[in-house]
Amino acid sequence: MHLGRAICPLILIACTASAQEHNPIDVQDTYIISLKPGVDLAKHTRMVDDAHISGGGQSFRGVLSRYSIGNFQAYAGHFNHSTVELLQNHEDVAAVQPDITLKAETKDAGERRRHGPYDRDGRDTSTYWYGRSAGAGTWVYVLDSGIDEDHTELGKGRVFLGLNVFGNTPPKDTEGHGTFMAGIIGGRRYGVAKKTNLIAVKVMHHTYTTLRFLLDGYHWAADDIIHQKRVDRAVINLSLGSTMIPMLNEAIDQAHSLGLTTVVPAGNGGGDARRSSPASARGSITVGATDRDHVRPSWSNWGPAVQMFAPGVAVCSAWVGKSPATRKTKRLTGTAVASAHVAGLIAYFKGCNNLPTADMTWSFVQNVATKGVVKNAAGGQNMFAYNLSGR
Repeated sequence: MHLGRAICPLILIACTASAQEHNPIDVQDTYIISLKPGVDLAKHTRMVDDAHISGGGQSFRGVLSRYSIGNFQAYAGHFNHSTVELLQNHEDVAAVQPDITLKAETKDAGERRRHGPYDRDGRDTSTYWYGRSAGAGTWVYVLDSGIDEDHTELGKGRVFLGLNVFGNTPPKDTEGHGTFMAGIIGGRRYGVAKKTNLIAVKVMHHTYTTLRFLLDGYHWAADDIIHQKRVDRAVINLSLGSTMIPMLNEAIDQAHSLGLTTVVPAGNGGGDARRSSPASARGSITVGATDRDHVRPSWSNWGPAVQMFAPGVAVCSAWVGKSPATRKTKRLTGTAVASAHVAGLIAYFKGCNNLPTADMTWSFVQNVATKGVVKNAAGGQNMFAYNLSGR
């Protein structure tokens, strides 16, 4: 076993009125359309483009993105009213969803938290014991604000700049949120899986994103995992949350049916996680937060959709900023960081076990979890993340 310093952070996201009012990403006249089973996506979107132009939609952008994950077939587009009306009544269409804004609602944590107990079978500790593999040969797709690959916490050669949904520039993090998550997942000092590979999928801009951009990033990640033949060695980590979005849940559920593992936060609204997405997706691993005493804070969402708990109060990790930015850190609180712990834990387990599917992965993680230590689990499964170190 190796001994290192570790921590336990969290963060979260919700769709709020202020996000809609001050959102810098325009969602006006943008829609996501899902199709019924068996519909040919390419053929349907060609029809839509033709109808869009003939219906006077030249000043609108038309079809913007296409999504195909298992049986989930959908697309995003910028359409005029007549095209939307056509789609709402079209026999191919399952649902029409106006694009919505999601905001990363993080907050600074002034209180210092001891380093992670997920290696100690539920006992508090200031050290982190872990196996030599440390997640080597695994891949975590971090859907967030990008990753600062120059940060000393993340090391050289393990950060890959995968996709920036906002343009052709590399998905480098200039805001800190994604770098923080990457540090929890695979950082040299703070990380759970210290040798995993981290793939930046930039879906957040100034702490905001939309359903369209989130689906852009999620579809790319799922497609890359499958085409790179990484299903048995990869994890997708989402840091965002919102009210119920059936299309987002369906995309995650279909990725799960293909064997892909997706870890998501339970939410920071202090409500029933079954009423939010992606926490309510059947195909996700939904993680709630605890403090240093294994108590679920009142703001951490609750209920049977919460499958596991991990540390989530006043945690330190990597951050971006002015010189020397490559060593900068910050403390945050939120359930998204709790989910980042579990994403790192899964990468750690995949690095030293044969876990080829999402179901086998979850079965292993819950079997080794510490049972019954979470106080005020409030209907969530009373399991605390544990790395099976024997400590």
